[in-house]
Amino acid sequence: MSDKVYSGVKVWIDKNFIQNTKGAGELLTNMEKSSIQTIIEKLPVENGIFWTRKPSNSKEMSNNQETQHNHLIVKIDLDSFVEKLSSANFANLIQFVKSSKQNAQVTQMSLIVPGFKSFQKSLKNTDNLKENEFVKNKKTKLNKYDLNKAVISLELEENCCIRSYDTTDELRDLILSYTKSVAEYLSKTEGADNLIFCDKSVEKSQAKISKDGQGLINLWKDILESFPLVSSDQALAICSQYPSPLLLKNAYEQTSNSLLIADIQVRRGAGVLSNVRRIGPELSQKIHKFLTSRSSDQLIVNN
Repeated sequence: MSDKVYSGVKVWIDKNFIQNTKGAGELLTNMEKSSIQTIIEKLPVENGIFWTRKPSNSKEMSNNQETQHNHLIVKIDLDSFVEKLSSANFANLIQFVKSSKQNAQVTQMSLIVPGFKSFQKSLKNTDNLKENEFVKNKKTKLNKYDLNKAVISLELEENCCIRSYDTTDELRDLILSYTKSVAEYLSKTEGADNLIFCDKSVEKSQAKISKDGQGLINLWKDILESFPLVSSDQALAICSQYPSPLLLKNAYEQTSNSLLIADIQVRRGAGVLSNVRRIGPELSQKIHKFLTSRSSDQLIVNN
């Protein structure tokens, strides 16, 4: 990867991370070799790392000001992790994650726990009290079920994943991979304003798409029909007014009205048996959430 890709990225590292982490010096050396700008100071989250980046074009920020990337890394020792995990319903661990995200003003987080995978493999499926070689001078009642339940709860409810490393090389590669992802974020999202359909969804759809784009309207119709209880007539009515999801998304955002398509008329049948109904507020609100929500854990359909 070219060093120029990192030009707009800064890595902010808490000074306690540098002082208390084996291999931190090697990490800084590799960042310097890759021309990655690093800032070491006391951060709102102890042992935390986050990133700021400059926009690649004037559309994202007209004043060219740096913006913080919506992700936080926190390194926590295995002993501390297990201690927080052992509380009732993982309350201490969940509170730690919540407060860390709040202090860093992010919604996504990764906990880096040295030796976590080895500890996970050492656990049995029973609750037998035993000395665990990976937790110093402590006994643990944790079993694999409890641990896996906690990991899944963090991912689904708090948008926090657990990452493990055993060597300084693995730690270096882990931090550099996150930094690379942040650096590539802008280039990957640069064309989002012109995105109409995702190529992967086109491949999975039964709608046949030609190279000149013929058939995309059928794909859009398929997407709308994937919502529960949405008929072909309803999907066609929406497509006739908004021929692509991008057009409808822009309309929702410009009007800030979740009921934008509620009054679109749906004609069913023909002749004397024909009748006209509306799209209705419920479906309009669901599609509004689908197209405009920025929350990864928001439910589009509650039932």
